Amino acid sequence: MRWLLLLPFLLLLALFAASNREDVALRLWPLDASLALPLWLAVLGTAGLFLILGSVLGWAAAVPARRRLRELQRAANIMEGELVALRREQEAAPEGSPQASKLPQLAG
Repeated sequence: MRWLLLLPFLLLLALFAASNREDVALRLWPLDASLALPLWLAVLGTAGLFLILGSVLGWAAAVPARRRLRELQRAANIMEGELVALRREQEAAPEGSPQASKLPQLAG
C-alpha cells in the first residue's frame, strides 16, 4: 500500500529533476562566494534540509510531553500495585475482623 502512494511521488520528483537541469548560482548577500548547482538539486536539497530541521524541532517539542507520560505511567503502576495489595488484604481478612472494617470496600 505504501508503494502505491510513494511511486507517483517519486515519479514526479524524477520528472522535476529531469526537467530542471540548468545550473543556478547561489549567493549569500554579504559574501562574494557563489555556488553553482543544478536547479533540481538546489530546490530538492533545500526542501530536504527543512524537512529534517522540522522533524528535529517537532521531536524536541514533544520531549516534555513524553517525560510527563513516563511520570504518569510510573504513578499508575504504583497505584495499581497498591490496589492489588489492598484487594489481597481485603480478601485475606475475615468478615467480622477489625482489619476488614478498616479497609474500604473496593469495587471490581
